[in-house]
Amino acid sequence: MGKNTDQPGLEQLEKERFRIITDIIYYAAGHVDRMDFKYGCTLNRLVFKVRECIDIYDVAEVIQEDMLNTYSIVMGLVSDKYLMSKEGSRGKYDCVVTKKGKKIGMGRYTTSEGVTKITLSSVAADMVIRNIRNGRYLNRHTEMENDDKVCK
Repeated sequence: MGKNTDQPGLEQLEKERFRIITDIIYYAAGHVDRMDFKYGCTLNRLVFKVRECIDIYDVAEVIQEDMLNTYSIVMGLVSDKYLMSKEGSRGKYDCVVTKKGKKIGMGRYTTSEGVTKITLSSVAADMVIRNIRNGRYLNRHTEMENDDKVCK
């Protein structure tokens, strides 16, 4: 007698759960008003607006604390080399040219209170929203550092 393949295992259930969450986020993030980012914004503002749209759908409970947060987005942007790891001067963007020739502007500065802020141009904000809708920043990060000064 072989294994019963009719019952999904834990891994299949997790994959299905992630797919459903990704679908929910895809539709919710699609309702983010792009006029809010017409002239750029901070990363905190962008994440706040996406979470606000998720709340409107009344599905906020599917987002766990370590999913869709500024830390995971910053780590993704740094690893993709869109955001430089060194701090820039206030209001300046680190510009990266894509293969299509578009400049994606992002910057990082520290306020007088010691809080690090990430600034996004409108092109960068669109790119981050697109990545959120594709489920990129929904992966759970269990090894997150507790750095209170970064992107709070």
